[in-house]
Amino acid sequence: MSMKILRQSLVIKLGLVILLLGAGFFLYYAFFWSSRVPRLAGLSLRDAKSKIRQAKLEAEVVKKFSAKESKGTVISQEPLAESRVKKGSEVTVVISKGRKPPRTSESKKPPRISKRPPPSPLNVPNPPAPNPPAVQAVVSIDPGHQARANLAKEPVGPGSSTMKEKVRGGSTGVVSRTPEYKITLSIGLKLKPLLEAKGVKVVMIRETNDVNIPNSERAKLANQAKAQLFVRIHADGSENPATNGISTLHPAKNHWTEPIYSESLKAAQIVQEELIKATGAKDNGLKPRGDITGFNWSEVPVILPEVGLLSNPEDDRLLNSEAYQNKIAEGLANGILAYLSQN
Repeated sequence: MSMKILRQSLVIKLGLVILLLGAGFFLYYAFFWSSRVPRLAGLSLRDAKSKIRQAKLEAEVVKKFSAKESKGTVISQEPLAESRVKKGSEVTVVISKGRKPPRTSESKKPPRISKRPPPSPLNVPNPPAPNPPAVQAVVSIDPGHQARANLAKEPVGPGSSTMKEKVRGGSTGVVSRTPEYKITLSIGLKLKPLLEAKGVKVVMIRETNDVNIPNSERAKLANQAKAQLFVRIHADGSENPATNGISTLHPAKNHWTEPIYSESLKAAQIVQEELIKATGAKDNGLKPRGDITGFNWSEVPVILPEVGLLSNPEDDRLLNSEAYQNKIAEGLANGILAYLSQN
């Protein structure tokens, strides 16, 4: 057999091996690692849960009023039907609560008003009621991460069986080797006086690096402060070192975050716009997230600005610059104040 024929035979055999390996991987993914999300629209809650269990997935139920769907039937689902997800993943099922009842107002007879004023000492008119005191706005600032990670698990949301690390380690500068927790605290401490100068009460989740505060506890502290906005400052990382810029994360809509979803989204839009304006950074937009513990435990509007990528050499350099940190703090302050002025 000539060398040319032998070489061609080896190439064909190698191609067949690669094809078989690819097919094997696909079959393993399709039938052992992942599940196909069933179509649930129009089903009863009982039937929907049964289909979800058969697909080896978990059900999360959210109830909403609906003028179109009868009570107890599925309106929508997330993820969409026929998509493939990891086995054990949660499928959010929105169930109809039926038509929203109309508002009723009880008609009351107006109180009878005497034509003559009641007698008063020295015939002095009643003094006007004093104006109520202005309510001071409260903002909670959470510089992300801490000096030592806490990899013990906690529920990703109240009552959830899905567990997640309490506090991960965060990113590290690709050139500077500066850890994320130092940068976020430095920015947070610059932001605090800018807000206080405008009369805002600032509640810092941490003011040192040597703490141990789980993400659920951070949200609870913002809840206890009755903050109008909970701002979680982070810096991102990417496997692609060319990726740079600023994005702002906000809660995806689920049964935990539904009460704060709209206000959180509004705050994210305003703050992202002001951050880009102040820094001139690349605008990576808004990103909804349903897997962030600090979102799911929050009862107040919450956002998480990712103020740069420490995996990018230029962003790393900027994030270690006092001047650029000041620009980020100014952008955050401008966005927060603009949001508060609308509320």
